[in-house]
Amino acid sequence: MIRLSNGRGQLGEKLNERFSNFPIEEDIIIYHTWKVPYLYNSLPGEEEQIQIHEYEKLTQCSQNNPNSKIIFISTNSNRSTFYTYYKELSEAYLLLNHKNCVILKFPVFIGKGIIQKIKNKEIEPYGITEVITLNKVVDTIEEYIVYNDLKRVFIIPGEKIEAKTISEILKI
Repeated sequence: MIRLSNGRGQLGEKLNERFSNFPIEEDIIIYHTWKVPYLYNSLPGEEEQIQIHEYEKLTQCSQNNPNSKIIFISTNSNRSTFYTYYKELSEAYLLLNHKNCVILKFPVFIGKGIIQKIKNKEIEPYGITEVITLNKVVDTIEEYIVYNDLKRVFIIPGEKIEAKTISEILKI
């Protein structure tokens, strides 16, 4: 049986569509719940506490489900933020404490998150951005549903594009 950690949001909807009747007997948790800082209006100084709470939720899920396979949806980001730090800390926790896990590190999802913020001119794009479609994310997760080997961390490539080009495309 495949369980989603929360099943909300754009990715949750697509995962529910794909995996609600997926024929597998192994107990699998797709852990994709995590508060992304730029999607929430947090007060100054709250960001680290929010990320600590997200980390604690992941560790609790692992402890409560020791025999389940956890597929952890993580980030492939070079940003120096509490979000990235606690995502990486979660990866380390799973590697050390949860024998049956797979960690998938994705670039920016094309959807309502950061792309919407660029479109609404809430953030200024810079540098090269690596993006991936939600359908590709779901296809990739499906590939790792039955994966059982020693290597457990995978960086999933997307399409690299200059951030200013994304901004120009969104103006059309």
